[in-house]
Amino acid sequence: MSSIINEDSAFAVDCLWHCPKKLVTTAKSLGPMSWALRREIVREFTRHPMMTVDFESLSLKKVYDTLEGMEVTRRCNPIPRTLRDYFEGKRTLSKGQLERHRRVLFEGLLKTKLQVLAEIGEQALWRGFERGTHIPDVKHALQLFRELFKNKRALRRFLKEYLKGNAEYLRHHPLTHQWAQHHPKIDLDIWTTGIQFESYEQAGYINISLEQAPLEVLKLGTYVGSCLGLGGVMIDSAVAVMLDINKQVLYARDEKGVVLARQLIAISKADKLVAFDIYPQSTPSRIKALFQTYDQHFANRLGIKLSGDEYEIESILSEYWWDDGILESKIYLGRDKSKH
Repeated sequence: MSSIINEDSAFAVDCLWHCPKKLVTTAKSLGPMSWALRREIVREFTRHPMMTVDFESLSLKKVYDTLEGMEVTRRCNPIPRTLRDYFEGKRTLSKGQLERHRRVLFEGLLKTKLQVLAEIGEQALWRGFERGTHIPDVKHALQLFRELFKNKRALRRFLKEYLKGNAEYLRHHPLTHQWAQHHPKIDLDIWTTGIQFESYEQAGYINISLEQAPLEVLKLGTYVGSCLGLGGVMIDSAVAVMLDINKQVLYARDEKGVVLARQLIAISKADKLVAFDIYPQSTPSRIKALFQTYDQHFANRLGIKLSGDEYEIESILSEYWWDDGILESKIYLGRDKSKH
């Protein structure tokens, strides 16, 4: 929002008064981007004909003709149907009616301008990538990409392959194979699919599963509002979990599929399962206990032990990741409550 206000405060105030919902939606779409990128987008927007044309000084007919020649009006047209019929000779309107339609048109024009801003922002997100809007969650991934510091090159390569349909790019990457060769004890099919785990308690149904869709993995911070989410300072870590096969995320979902909590897990250099803290921190103890049970069963299924406080997590394709800190619990054998 601040980027819009800084460039054109009068426009921002008009939108806040006449179309606040559209303004907030547009501002939210730009919010996760860096300050520099937002400024670039808004400045490009202020140079768009929709913003440079002085519509107020034009006759109603000239406004109509100008808007008809703008491609964006095919997606967000501010011209009332009645006014369109009038200019197409299909009906007559009195002077008073024309004045009223002029006011309606100018209010709608604000929404069309915001549509232009949103589309410029969308184009900025896709810059350097082959457009593939049919892929779910790709916009979130692109927003993360624009904010990255250290894992940007690896994510760019992944996204380019993924958008071309190469969903197995990470699994078949040479560095992934190299890690697997150094850890022959780990069954990758089990490690990358997880185990089935459901709870039918009085408090409600909960399913804990290992997330296999890479773009869903990237949402691990956004879902719970942590620093690994959009706008967070540790978003590189979310990308590392998606890139590196030795890192996974578990989601706890309710019967509607809504994410209630998440937990990072990883295979240590010593072939032990490292179970990290659960987010959000307000997660009820009963859900935390379910994660703990999942972790123990999953370790048993893998034929490895849960790690204690001493561990080393290797980087594979990623350059950086943030250690969440292990889950503090005496439920895990061989672990005390001291933090790593």
